[in-house]
Formats: sequence, structure tokens, C-alpha cells
Amino acid sequence: MEKIRFFALAVAALAFFSSCEETDKDNPENENSNGPVAFILKSTQLTFDCAGGTQNLELSAPGPWTVKVSDGTESWCSVSPSEGDGSATLAVTVAEIPDEDLDRNTRVMVTCNGLTLTTNIFQTANPDTFIVTPDQVKVGALGGDFEINVLSRSREYDVTIVDEWISQINGDNAVSGEWTTLRFHAANNPSSEARSGVVSICTKDGSCIPVMVDQTGVLAEQGNVLGMRFTATWCGYCPYMDEAFHKVAEEDPNFVYVTFHASKGYPLYFKDCEPLVKAYKIDGYPTGIIGGWKVADNFTDIDYSAKKIEATISDFKAKFPCVAHISVAPGISGNTLTVNAEVTAAVTSYKVVALVLESNIIEAQSYYPTTGGSQKISNYSHDNIARKLLTETITGDACNAEAGKPQSFSWSTELDSSWNAANLSVLVWVYADYGDLISEKAKRTFPDNFVTNAVIANVAR
Repeated sequence: MEKIRFFALAVAALAFFSSCEETDKDNPENENSNGPVAFILKSTQLTFDCAGGTQNLELSAPGPWTVKVSDGTESWCSVSPSEGDGSATLAVTVAEIPDEDLDRNTRVMVTCNGLTLTTNIFQTANPDTFIVTPDQVKVGALGGDFEINVLSRSREYDVTIVDEWISQINGDNAVSGEWTTLRFHAANNPSSEARSGVVSICTKDGSCIPVMVDQTGVLAEQGNVLGMRFTATWCGYCPYMDEAFHKVAEEDPNFVYVTFHASKGYPLYFKDCEPLVKAYKIDGYPTGIIGGWKVADNFTDIDYSAKKIEATISDFKAKFPCVAHISVAPGISGNTLTVNAEVTAAVTSYKVVALVLESNIIEAQSYYPTTGGSQKISNYSHDNIARKLLTETITGDACNAEAGKPQSFSWSTELDSSWNAANLSVLVWVYADYGDLISEKAKRTFPDNFVTNAVIANVAR
């Protein structure tokens, strides 16, 4: 094939010079003892090993010429000189190929009198390359999957794990010219103490590269449990759950709650709660959700309802550790509310929700007394009513941070003139994925996260 290509190029070149002979016959530089000089690159391919280097490329040319390396973007290959007139020796220089790179290639193109000839440049990667990345992995307290990438072109290897809380998900320890991704899982850390483990990638000749796996512990302090109450002013049974939530909050300082009026067209309606209504499959009022985890019971016996809610809260605390600390500092300047918050989480990813709440709102409320019939209480006081969403979404703005490292948030909004600034507060809560605790999720139809902590802060005046 190479002989045929050389012959075709030679014929093309001779044909070219035959057509130009009339204009060039008086130029002695274009002639030798055998006639006109042909346009020829004497090598169609140059091959370099991983160390790179310089090789000569012989050029015969009948006139001025220029050199171009492929599309001009490969800085690892250069040619000198880059232009000239007549025959020359070109020096093709190739840089050392990084171990993590694969084989690479480009083209040297020489153009003379409108005709271009090409020499292919190939460089092979180091066959002994063995790379493991990263050298350290950080995992949140609730556990989760992580990846280690290995590049091994010729050396077989094994994975060694000593720590029982780390397991390998895929076992394809491939030897190839490309990167291989190994997947692992870190189990939930029930302790408040951080822990470390090692995944060792070892070749058959005994060379080992360790990857440190650091996992944060859960927060030592107990977080608050969030109650969400979905209600409507026309709902006659809703005041019973309202009173039960009040009673639990008075007796348990670690229980905070928010009230969503979710019935469109009625007073106190909060449109931004609709994504939560869909997420928790709310199909009637009142419906209470504890910790984003389980539906709260509702009975006309307020004391009994409160005890059932307290039992659910106790069960929640036993199953789900607090993995986020929240601090909230709201303040008003004129008619502008500014909220600064900080979240320190024992997980690497979580979601944050922030709302403006108003209490002591006097609005009529339907009520079904246990004695029968229907009443309408005109001076009913509504508390912790969701007024305005501060985050982008009410299902949580996604956040990623190093586990255990504080992350700051800031929100600002103009207040509605109809709101009583003296009764305003700000609620911030954090969603965490269940992780290894997914089997504890109360309903499969609920989102795959729970509310790990929630804080209500009164607006500073």
C-alpha cells in the first residue's frame, strides 16, 4: 500500500512539474542532474514511546513550503523549522506523555505550491502505568457510595478492604488501557465519633496504593423534630390537630411545627406548599407529617392525639440521628427582612428550606364540636402560618459541602404590609437522604429524605 501511495504522489508531483516546466526552466535551483526536484516527505509515519523525543523527517521540495501540526491544538508536538524553501530536514519533537494519558496521535502537514503531504505521528503511553485516584475519600455519617478510579495498562491488581463498614459494589478489576471505576459503599455510622478506613489497591507484585476513607460521626446533640400541618379554614376537624400540635410543642422544646393552608381560594392559602402536597400525597385535611417521615394521627381527643404524636416523635428520634446543626439569625431593617443561617452537616449533600412564618393571625375557622353540629369561630388564632418561601424550592435547595464543614446562607425579602412584624419568625429545616436507613422509611410514596433538624427563630426587632 505504501509503494502505491508513493508512486501516486510521485506521479502527481511529476505531472505538476511538467505543467510548470515552461515557467521554471530558467531557474537552476529547481533542477539537478536528474531533472526537476519532486515534492516528497520520506516518512509517512513516525512513532514515539512515552518518553517522547526528537526524530528527523526528510523533505524534498521544489519551492517554498510551510508546516502545520494537525489542527494546531496539539502543543505536545512541534516541528522545526516551520517554513522554508527547497529540500530540508525537519525536526519533529514530541513531549513526554503523562502517565494518566492514553495513546495519542496527530499529523504533520507540509504544504508546497498548493499541494499538502502528511506524516502521521503516534505516541504510545507507558505500559507500566499504574495510577489510583483519589487518595482520600470523605463520606457522610449516613453512609453512601463512593468511587475509586484505577488506570492499569499491564499490571493485574486486587482490592483489599479490612474495615467491615466498607464494602465493594463492583468487582471488575480490569487491566486495560483505559480508566476503570471501582464502586464502594460505606455503611451508616451510628456513633458521634468519626472513623477512618482504608481501601488498598495492590498489584500482583506486591505494590499497594492505599486510599483513605474518612467518615464523619452523627452530631452529639439532638436536633429538633419538625411537624408539618396541612389544613384549611373550612376544615371542621383541623382545630383538633392544631391544638394537639400546640400541646406537644409546649411540652417538648425539641418539637417545632409549621402550618400550611393548602386549600386554594380560602383565607391564608399558601401556594408555595403545593409541591409538598404532591410529595407527601396529601389528599385530605388535616394531615400532619412528622419529620418528613410519618403521618400524624388525629383524634377529637386532643390529649390522646398529643400522646400519639409524642410516640411518633420518640420513635423518629430513636431511628434517625441528627446530622445537621442549624443556626438562624433574622433581622428587619425598614420593610426588609434579612436572614443569615449556617448549617454544619455530617453528610456531604443535603437540602435546605427556609420560610417566613406569622403567628397570632385572627381568622375565622370552621369547627366540628364533639357534641355535634358545625360552628364557625370568628376570632380563631392561627400560629406558625407559612407566609413566604425564602429558598428557591419548598422541597429543598440542594447543597454540597465537605462533611462537618459549616456552610453559610443568606436570604433577603420585602415583607407584606399586612403582616404583623411583631409576630414574624423564620423556619429553616434540613433534609437528609435516608442512606442506609432507607428501610425505615414509613411510606414508599414519600420522598427519599427526612427532616434531620429544624429551627424557628423569632425576627429580631
